Amino acid sequence: MGLNAITFIADHLGSTAPKVQGHYYYVDFILNVTKSATASVTTTVNYVAASNSIIRQSGTALNASTTYSVGSTITLGSSATGGNDGEVTIVSIDGADTIVVSDIGADATNDEITIVGNNFSLLASDLGLSQLSHIEILAQENNLVKLNTRITTAGALFNETASLAANGEYLVLTPSTLSTGAVVTGDLGTFRIRAYGLL
Repeated sequence: MGLNAITFIADHLGSTAPKVQGHYYYVDFILNVTKSATASVTTTVNYVAASNSIIRQSGTALNASTTYSVGSTITLGSSATGGNDGEVTIVSIDGADTIVVSDIGADATNDEITIVGNNFSLLASDLGLSQLSHIEILAQENNLVKLNTRITTAGALFNETASLAANGEYLVLTPSTLSTGAVVTGDLGTFRIRAYGLL
């Protein structure tokens, strides 16, 4: 399950199960976004290229399992091995201090780096679906922010292959301010959402 709480909304018959509309099923729910993007954290890690792992050794705690979400992206910076810097997708999280990502270029030991969480993910499986097509924001608590569904330059939904295989279909949601478009970190409040997909 993701970092943010999902509460299903019952229809007039009291059902919270997915319902069919056209060629898709839809689910209505409330998403309480207490963890969105994250501010920069400086910590000391070991990089293990063979397993694409980042393992915290000292410095600021990652609290990975309660800070980041599988399928979302993080940006690594200030690595002694520059090939490890850049945006990567989280494939899995093992407790507070280990993150497996889509790519680590080279091994490194006790490397002081920065990590920025760029977005968060919404898993189809958390909604009783096997695939997600798109979402509609029906209402929101904070009208000064927007949830943007990330897509590729070709217009397809952003799904990193290893993360998709490990966790099933998901959407990557990047929160931004309406005034500047800057990424928003922290608690965004609640959103009433309708998600479309397949069972």
